[in-house]
Amino acid sequence: MKITVLLLCFILCGCAIVPTGITEPGLNIFSAGFYRYGNENKPCIWTGAERTELPLPPLVTEFKITDMVVSDDGTIFTSGQYKEQNIWKACFWKGTERTDLPAPFSYQNAYTTAITITANGTAYTAGYYEDDKIARPCYWQGRIRRDLHFPSRLFNTYTTAIKVTANGIVFTAGYYKDLNGEKPCYWQGAARTDIFVPSASKNAAITAFDVAENVLVYSAGYYHDGIITKPCYWIGATRIDLPLPAGYEDFRISGIVVASNREVYISGDYGTMFGTVKRRTPCYWKGSTRIDLSDGFSGGYTIDIIAGGGRDIYAVGYVNDGNGWIPCFWHNNTRTDLVPFGHYGYTITDFTVSADRIAYTAGLFRRHDWYICYWRNTNYYIVGPVVDGSIIKTKLLKN
Repeated sequence: MKITVLLLCFILCGCAIVPTGITEPGLNIFSAGFYRYGNENKPCIWTGAERTELPLPPLVTEFKITDMVVSDDGTIFTSGQYKEQNIWKACFWKGTERTDLPAPFSYQNAYTTAITITANGTAYTAGYYEDDKIARPCYWQGRIRRDLHFPSRLFNTYTTAIKVTANGIVFTAGYYKDLNGEKPCYWQGAARTDIFVPSASKNAAITAFDVAENVLVYSAGYYHDGIITKPCYWIGATRIDLPLPAGYEDFRISGIVVASNREVYISGDYGTMFGTVKRRTPCYWKGSTRIDLSDGFSGGYTIDIIAGGGRDIYAVGYVNDGNGWIPCFWHNNTRTDLVPFGHYGYTITDFTVSADRIAYTAGLFRRHDWYICYWRNTNYYIVGPVVDGSIIKTKLLKN
């Protein structure tokens, strides 16, 4: 089923009339998620505001969309799983063509976690399947399953991210659960590398993952040292701690990027108490040096970071004006608010910077219904409404 929604009215934002649709050459916004049809949810994708249903087997009503990536020619690849005859089955869609991804035996549950594609359009999907109710890690090249090494038949082992280098080396990030907690790891091909954490650590995780051109794995996340949880990143298996001010309450790591000069940048934020009020401070780390970012009256947080070439670093996130959250981005340390203070209800879904240093931010906002929107620097455009739907992931492309 394909539904095209035409927005035949002007929508007001503040006092200005907002342009609608995508008219800029080379720009498009792709999304994946589901919509409500009668009493059922249906998986679907959007190109701009045009929605297309993703096919499932007859009588299947339970499914989950896990990730999405878009090829240079605008083909959407979506990973997920569906439940048929009480068995979860992993799959991906190329456009609307579904490919089922096999577990070793037909009675085993199988799940996807992430998807990527190569320049020739081959899909690589990370996931796991259940062997006697124990999770076993794997990835699928097309629909060919590649099992990944796990430490013990007694430990659940999961994948969380996947990257493929230009020369075809597959890297997968994940973790396993041993008797002491969660332990992060990554795989090159099928070979597992455990990432170093102190022996006292009860839990650790990779929350952001990148592979540089020199085929070094860069991971960012956290570990527990037996007393407190600390932020860090790893180059290969070597851990580098990330500094926070004394007395911090908590933190988040939201992204990692390796610039062309091999400098490492990690985005995040942390919370500190001011009397009885917790305030979040957005920040990024260059290597192990923390740079706090300008925020609003009541703090802010980041959701991703990218290297724009040269020394240009962009982080994207939100600041708080005391009453609500305002979307924004930082170019190096300078903040640009995407809507005026006092305007709320906006969600950032993707961010990119063109070769000529124009920042593009995709998002959603709600005015009775949800609408897809984007910003070109600070200029605001409405793409169209999300009719009875929910978007899981968005990709903004600017050629």
